Amino acid sequence: MNSLVLTLSFLGAPAQGPSLPTSLSQDPSEERQEPAGVGPVMNYLYRHSRLESGMLYTIWDNDLELESDPGFYVRTGVEMAYGVSIHLTYRHYDYDNSDLPGPQEEHVLIRGVLGGLGLRVPLTPDFAFSASGSAGFLRWESHGLGLTDDTGPILSGEAAVAVRLHEVLRIKAGVVLDFTSTDVRGGSRESTLGVSWLLGVEFGT
Repeated sequence: MNSLVLTLSFLGAPAQGPSLPTSLSQDPSEERQEPAGVGPVMNYLYRHSRLESGMLYTIWDNDLELESDPGFYVRTGVEMAYGVSIHLTYRHYDYDNSDLPGPQEEHVLIRGVLGGLGLRVPLTPDFAFSASGSAGFLRWESHGLGLTDDTGPILSGEAAVAVRLHEVLRIKAGVVLDFTSTDVRGGSRESTLGVSWLLGVEFGT
């Protein structure tokens, strides 16, 4: 009888050893402290950055004797405030040109980098109007005719409408006007106007 009472007393007594942790989370005071300013900046970039990519179908100025052909662009940007954003754009064209008279065959490679400002105005929860202006440089290369390559300035303006498909996904369509200056044809430097139709996909909030 005595042994039974001792056994029940032992089972009913509270454990005296160290208690086990009830969760895997650390105490806030023990968490690693990040350098001041790093956390908020990275968090802001994560929440307000955008990545865009798409196609440009460009109608070049007649003076350049370049056929209309598609190219592509990639753009990254960060929204600052009130719908205003800063962005950086890369453009790329790479095709055979058949607009030159005669039997000549020319391969055209055009690459550009532009930086600028953009503005987005919400029209409805799913539609928004955007406009932007940017400036940069285009590298014009003509292969097969023995012409001198050239790097010239570009000023670009864009107007587009974006449609939201998902919280972080939009389809964008618009028009682009480009003012360029080049002497890729080997003559005097010419200022030209090009028009592009834009179709792109945008990721970001």
